[in-house]
Amino acid sequence: MGAAFFESIPPREANKWVEETFSLQQLVFAMSQGLSNDPDSLLSQWSHLFLESFNSFNIKPDIERLVNLGIRPQTIAIAMMGIKLSRQFDGMFSQFGDKRTRQRRTRALLAPLPVLKELAKMMGELPPELRHADKFPHPTKIISDLNFLSSVLGWGEWIYEFLGANSLFEASKFAFASLVREVTGKFHDREVSSLTGALLCGFVARTTPLASEQRHQTNRR
Repeated sequence: MGAAFFESIPPREANKWVEETFSLQQLVFAMSQGLSNDPDSLLSQWSHLFLESFNSFNIKPDIERLVNLGIRPQTIAIAMMGIKLSRQFDGMFSQFGDKRTRQRRTRALLAPLPVLKELAKMMGELPPELRHADKFPHPTKIISDLNFLSSVLGWGEWIYEFLGANSLFEASKFAFASLVREVTGKFHDREVSSLTGALLCGFVARTTPLASEQRHQTNRR
């Protein structure tokens, strides 16, 4: 389904549709006031646990400051998770190589399709009474998997063009800062930078070999 979506609509047309369909005020309201504020909701519980995971970075005063200015904890948690995932997405997509490399890999993934389609016609559908038929490497499933994998190589490019940015991480940081500005009337750079900094420190702490070794030593104790 995801592959079909990215192939069906050009990114600039999608961007235009969003801008014409939703105003900035509507998007800000949805993120700042449209979320459930019920303390017993799953979203509130997740938000509480997520924000608590950064207690060691001493960002609680910054969170409380933004909450007092009208930004819900759920909104802050979702924004921070978006920034976290966007950094991981940028890193994953960069490993696919530059545009020429991605195009070469796409062609390589799609090269077996003609032969696989011929095999699919010869084999037809596997009889349902065949034991473990769903685990048999049927050409039709392989064709579907290869089409999906080849489309993944272009998802990042689609998203970057849709956003008009070269980095989803930078775009997500800007979106968070803009949300704070729209709700409070000011950017509050100190608080926003503090939250972003905690995310970056947490990301580095979880991904560097030294930090990983320190965690293992702590667990062994």
